[in-house]
Amino acid sequence: MILVVDTHALVWYAEDSPRLGSTARRLLLNPDVRFTVPTIVLAEARSLEESGRTKVSWDDILSALEADPRFEVYPLTLDVLRRMPRKQGLEMHDGIVCATAVLVAESTSEDVQVITKDRAIAASGLVETVW
Repeated sequence: MILVVDTHALVWYAEDSPRLGSTARRLLLNPDVRFTVPTIVLAEARSLEESGRTKVSWDDILSALEADPRFEVYPLTLDVLRRMPRKQGLEMHDGIVCATAVLVAESTSEDVQVITKDRAIAASGLVETVW
């Protein structure tokens, strides 16, 4: 299984926040699960840190990702932009997360889901979600 990690999931996992869903926490702690982090998620995490809306530092987030081989950062490419959904009621960054999940699923034979609390992503039907 590969899980694409949305911003709140990443930040709340790094903070060890009680706001992280119990299923999301269990999956993020599972040593056998692989994770994909879209670059837009990292940009949002940095923005949260710069605005003081998270307790965890940007450097700590990067260090944690670099130290954990289960996490892979997925770049924002033209392929991602081409697969961004149109007229699904998603904000730009949510569309990029969904497109990344679609690309990861296309390039592997594994089950791919998105760890997110975002109702718009879940309601879009574009990807499977867990929280």
